[in-house]
Amino acid sequence: MPKEQDSIQIQTVIAYPKKKLQKNNVVSVIAHERKGLEGRDLPPSSNDMIFIGAVSLASLLLFTCYLQIKKIPTKPQFLSYFFQSPEQESIHDTPVVNVLQHLLAFVVSFSLSYFFIKDFFHLPNWQIGLYTAGILIGYIAIRSVLIFLTGYFVQDFTLSKNHHRTIRSFNKQMGLLLFPILFVSLFLTSKTYPIILGTALLIFILKILAQTFFVYKLLRVRKFSFSHSFLYLCTLEILPPVYMALLAGYLMNNN
Repeated sequence: MPKEQDSIQIQTVIAYPKKKLQKNNVVSVIAHERKGLEGRDLPPSSNDMIFIGAVSLASLLLFTCYLQIKKIPTKPQFLSYFFQSPEQESIHDTPVVNVLQHLLAFVVSFSLSYFFIKDFFHLPNWQIGLYTAGILIGYIAIRSVLIFLTGYFVQDFTLSKNHHRTIRSFNKQMGLLLFPILFVSLFLTSKTYPIILGTALLIFILKILAQTFFVYKLLRVRKFSFSHSFLYLCTLEILPPVYMALLAGYLMNNN
């Protein structure tokens, strides 16, 4: 991926008239950081149309979701609709809002993943975006199939259904929590990337921990032993993010 120039170099040329055949000499080179109209450093993402488009789409989805929630007859609070526990998710359940929330979570996850990945790999932006979307979609599909197969083998489809509900609930919460970080990152310079990345990773880790705890409660209710619960959680909750990170690194480093 071509790197964006961080400075503008201006060569100052001065002619020396004392000697007729002497060529003009370069006396000095002045380097200055690239600035915006107000004298500020331009954010590296300011010219990235993929990232700008993703942020715009996430904003549109969030606004549309807000309008749809306002139409629900029971008039739930906007934040309370997102931050329901998995057991209470179906109280104000509407298909349109659910789809919008899932799309918001996916677009936000894609945008932040793309935002951080693109600075580590020398690939075109469109190729990084394609890999990022493919990895996320593959990750969601494979885990969904594994959860279904697990329910099939243990003859407990209620467990699979509740597990999916728990994942959906925490994905929606993570999408809403990460949206402000995504929006703010559009206007920040690369100096603030460690803070943005650390905050996003903290939210993601807390989401995984909380989600794992709720799934463990489901397993204990279904009379799973501790060893079986541990294997279940490692297979479907702990290892998938690790596999996704390893796959992303492999694809980016071999292209």
